[in-house]
Amino acid sequence: MEISLHVAILLGSFVLQIVAQNIGSRLYFISNINSLCIDGSPAAYYLNKGYGSGLKSWLIYFEGGGWCYNINQCADRAINGAGSSKNYSKYFDFSTQENYFSLNSNNNVFYNWNTIYLKYCDGGSFTGNSESIFEGKTLHFKGSQILRAFLEVLSNIGGNEAVEMVISGGSAGGLSALLHVDKFKSAFPHSLVVGLPDSGFFLPVNDKACKYNPYESSMKSVYILMNSSQGVHPDCFRANLGFKCMIAFYTLSFLKSPIFAIQSKYDTYEISNIICTNYSDKPKILQLGERFKTEFMESFIIAAKSRPEGRVPHGGFLDSCLHHIYYNQSGNIINYWNILKASNGLSQNNLFRSWYHTIKKIYYAENQTENIENSFHHAHRAAQIYFQNESLLNPFGNC
Repeated sequence: MEISLHVAILLGSFVLQIVAQNIGSRLYFISNINSLCIDGSPAAYYLNKGYGSGLKSWLIYFEGGGWCYNINQCADRAINGAGSSKNYSKYFDFSTQENYFSLNSNNNVFYNWNTIYLKYCDGGSFTGNSESIFEGKTLHFKGSQILRAFLEVLSNIGGNEAVEMVISGGSAGGLSALLHVDKFKSAFPHSLVVGLPDSGFFLPVNDKACKYNPYESSMKSVYILMNSSQGVHPDCFRANLGFKCMIAFYTLSFLKSPIFAIQSKYDTYEISNIICTNYSDKPKILQLGERFKTEFMESFIIAAKSRPEGRVPHGGFLDSCLHHIYYNQSGNIINYWNILKASNGLSQNNLFRSWYHTIKKIYYAENQTENIENSFHHAHRAAQIYFQNESLLNPFGNC
């Protein structure tokens, strides 16, 4: 009888899990007076609850969607999902792709974790704290307040018992993950917290070809318009870098939490919006790729040197494919998470698993005040960056 009952409970759980997968993750609003989208509607997130060994593990994903650089652009966002939660679907299934949201235990370390998809409706990568009046309507730039309220919500729904958290996001959400990963560590000091920013590095240049929104000056505009000074990384702000704290290349060296950055050196957003050229301009794209690779590596080297002895190492994977972020809702899906291979033959998924396994060993050894192997001492000051296989005949890699 006990065995039959146990089987029935397991079967019931299985059926419930399948139903949840078919319906998608449920929408929850953040009930806080200052946690507002641009139009004043409440900020929101989708939650897919974990099970089994993942009950106390959390994947937090910041949605991307660019930025608004001036009051007119922000007013435009306020009438759609980029600045309003009024028309968000009650359910959203983001687990259909074979990437870091996959429910396949063979392809994804997070398959049974609690997963939160934090909607992006503030236009400033969760940094702002201001309001503006435009054509008689109040526009709210409350990104930092949304994040603060969300951290409280996360604690109340199980985050306070988390043993591990991975903070991720794509594009503007990748930047959000990098900017705010240390805030999660501060909020949950007893949890292992790492970052997994996806396509969150954007070259800080003002290319002459970009007539309308050159990147670096545009991020300065966001910083000023939204009063983002208290929403960026506090150590970066104290270093008087100002709006540069909105840029991943500058913020990286201030992070206390380790990150594993995944990125293309031929990022299609960078091609269209940073160097502002078309895909037929192969020489300029190749030049972009080499410059991105150089500055990406230099930023990690600087970050490694600035990390005190005892800090665990950053890591990353830089591929050579023409794409932006590894998760999208367009339906044009390529399984980069498992297909792209580094020069050592490992997929991006397996590289992250290996890096994360090392991080966990270091973290738990330190927290148990045990001796750590010499190899881990050396790893503390290094950045483990992997590159996709490419050749002179195929500079854009095997995509």
